[in-house]
Amino acid sequence: MSPLHATPVGLPARITEHARTSPGALAVYDGRHSLTYRQLILCVRQLAGILSASGVGPGNAVGLLMPHAVQTVVAQLAVWWAGGHYVPLDPDYPAAHTVAMIRETGTVLTVADPELLARCPAPMPGPVLELAELPLVPLAEELRDVPAGPPPYDPDTTAYVLYTSGPTGRPNGVALTSRGVELMAVAAPCSPLRAEDRILFHSSMAFDAAAFEVWAPLAHGATVVVCAGGRPAVEHLATEAVYLGVSVVFLTTSLFHHLARQDSALFMQVRTVVTSGDALSPLHARRVLRARPGLELVNVYGHTESSTFATAHRVRDEDCDAPPPIGLPLPGVGAHVLDDLLRQVPRGEAGELWLSGPRLALGYVERPELTAERFIRPAAGSGRAGAARADRLYRTGDLVSADADGVLRWMRRLDGQAPVQGHRIEPGKSSTRCTCIRGCSRR
Repeated sequence: MSPLHATPVGLPARITEHARTSPGALAVYDGRHSLTYRQLILCVRQLAGILSASGVGPGNAVGLLMPHAVQTVVAQLAVWWAGGHYVPLDPDYPAAHTVAMIRETGTVLTVADPELLARCPAPMPGPVLELAELPLVPLAEELRDVPAGPPPYDPDTTAYVLYTSGPTGRPNGVALTSRGVELMAVAAPCSPLRAEDRILFHSSMAFDAAAFEVWAPLAHGATVVVCAGGRPAVEHLATEAVYLGVSVVFLTTSLFHHLARQDSALFMQVRTVVTSGDALSPLHARRVLRARPGLELVNVYGHTESSTFATAHRVRDEDCDAPPPIGLPLPGVGAHVLDDLLRQVPRGEAGELWLSGPRLALGYVERPELTAERFIRPAAGSGRAGAARADRLYRTGDLVSADADGVLRWMRRLDGQAPVQGHRIEPGKSSTRCTCIRGCSRR
């Protein structure tokens, strides 16, 4: 696992430091366009100045209706530089859903790609800034009044809001913190990321894994590799990965299974595959590992509410006699296997998994009752051994067990929801088609 940096400083400051120490290193690349770390910061400052002039300030939400492109990475970081937080808007969402997200989050501005904006069946509520391609070298005069550095770091500010089906079937906006996303990016669930690594950004921005695909490489001075022309079709994913020189990739469990059945060349290209979303098939995992013995295959478990990832386990051949475990908690996460009275259950026995620690989200936007239901603060002196170790707990709704070494195994959901390719879906509830990758059949 990646070592946890001792002092949180915020992702903008980390990326700025890479621009100072390695200005010519490649930060973002899509096969045609590229930005070094120095160019990235210059473009971010330029766009942050435009956002500030458009009324974006500390605490403001900014909608992002953007394609997979270099300028999308710039836009996300520029929102933070201006003091705001971003709300990804997926162009495949129903118009009513998008409008509700904008209004519920109090978005003051939507930054939109002109082509995607033209596809929207209804006008966007509120001000819209159309953003096509960015100049690679901003003019010096355009940066004159823009702060050279990011705003002061506040770990508890909202970094972005992601919408999830959640425990009610109704989309809920999850407010993730600056500290949570930094911990997720710095303490990656795989072996330490290196400056020469290239991590594929192919997930929808509205899917929580996209945060890993963008911020983990930038936190480590590595390269975000953006799929050229948008998310590739399933059959073209390996081709894109080879063409772009990808070394690390995140795959939903269903997509991993699909590529494993095809004996995809992707596994011969990359050194690390991180997979999450459903129970990992031991048959497919073993098939890939035996075909590619040197591959690092990491089975990850988490919720949007825990800043994407909470536990991780490197899968080896000997793990594949049964469903591979979901592993140990990542840095910044506490994992508690509790009974109905929030008491720790003995090792080997089943209990509900509750999470704690600084990766937890602030809660649900405009949903105080739901926040209070899912994020609880155990009463001091309650005598509940499991609960007493944490100031705040998040109820996952997952039944798990822990072995003698604390390694967790996922068993099933407790609330009737089905974990479908990373999304929690209630029986009888429909969901929009997955947009993690074109050609994926999951819903």
